[in-house]
Amino acid sequence: MIRPGRVEDVEIESQAVGRRLGVRIITPPDYTPAAAPYPVLYFLHPWGLSPTYITDKLHIHEHLWAGISDGSLPPMVIALPVGEKSFFINAVDPPGHDWSPVLEAHEDFFRDALQQYGRFGDYLLDEVIPTVEARYHVRTDRDGRAIGGISM
Repeated sequence: MIRPGRVEDVEIESQAVGRRLGVRIITPPDYTPAAAPYPVLYFLHPWGLSPTYITDKLHIHEHLWAGISDGSLPPMVIALPVGEKSFFINAVDPPGHDWSPVLEAHEDFFRDALQQYGRFGDYLLDEVIPTVEARYHVRTDRDGRAIGGISM
């Protein structure tokens, strides 16, 4: 029998990006701050999608809970930050603010990205990780953290 954990949404008022952004948190079954700190996976969504895609279409939480229930995965926390169309990097205007080479490559594909860029690398490292570590009982050491994603 698969025991479920929880899926929760946390919001961060991002100084790096200049607006409020979400982080979807998946906790293991029987999550408790009284246990040993949990390993944490920071899982990045594909360009232009969102954490909702990872849970609603890929059902990562169900796979996690099934793996924990059958013993093939250790209990862990997964954090799914919003990255919009940023690739989770710090982006800046090109020289002369000339975006025409990008738009000429594929205008429909890149148009929205030009309105949503910012310091998403700083957001991930300086805001998401500290927020998750402050709110959840997760490991903060090198061996207790991982980062991964799809289509990065």
